[in-house]
Amino acid sequence: MRPLLLAAALALPLMAAAAPDEDLLGKNGYAPCKDVLASLSSEACIVWVMSHYQEIYPAHKVKKGAAPRELKRSSAPAPVDVDAFLDKNRNTGLLIMSGDTVLAERYQYQRTAEDHFVSMSMAKTLIGMLIGVALNEQKIRSIDDLAEQYVPELKGHPYGQTPIRHLLTMSSGVKFDEIYGGDSDFMRMANATLFQKGPAGAAAVLPYTQRVAEPGKRWSYSSAETFVLGLVLRGATGRSVSDYLSEKIWQPM
Repeated sequence: MRPLLLAAALALPLMAAAAPDEDLLGKNGYAPCKDVLASLSSEACIVWVMSHYQEIYPAHKVKKGAAPRELKRSSAPAPVDVDAFLDKNRNTGLLIMSGDTVLAERYQYQRTAEDHFVSMSMAKTLIGMLIGVALNEQKIRSIDDLAEQYVPELKGHPYGQTPIRHLLTMSSGVKFDEIYGGDSDFMRMANATLFQKGPAGAAAVLPYTQRVAEPGKRWSYSSAETFVLGLVLRGATGRSVSDYLSEKIWQPM
């Protein structure tokens, strides 16, 4: 009986009551949405899309280690009112950890722990960590090196002439509109890369040539800065970002 009781006790925290706007978000099956561009603006598609990116867009796999690390689960109440938070927010998954211990784990909208979820801008933190690894391994000599020293295609370009340090802090000074829609700089770069409708690699950022501030003088949130850092990593290590991430961070974890 004990193993069954334990399994039941662990399963209870993973169950959720009614989530906000379930019907609006496609509760009747959360059906696949094959029109990718339309699905990004359709609330009825967004739950499915956000947990199936790896099926929609071409992607490199970040390989896991041979023996996953065992995680502990706390039997104590969560440090926050998880139910109250999920009742008010459109969260497909919520995980709270401290060290190697799971304090709370809950899912909504028929998602489970087996689903993949989009990391969004957490990828920016991972890129920053990998720059640190490459620096420690002396594959990058200094964060004061210019990006063009590792990405020859950007030689003479404002991004190429920006020190890695200021790309890490999103203060390149290069004009880039981080607007998620319309004909913005972000959408043009996304069309070229994520949607594969234009040149990839360094060519994807070549159109952004207007420098509005000296490097390090003005902060502006910009996915292009992280994209250039990914190019720096690839040039410095001679490897894909996914393979480098797998070996240096994900498998050890």
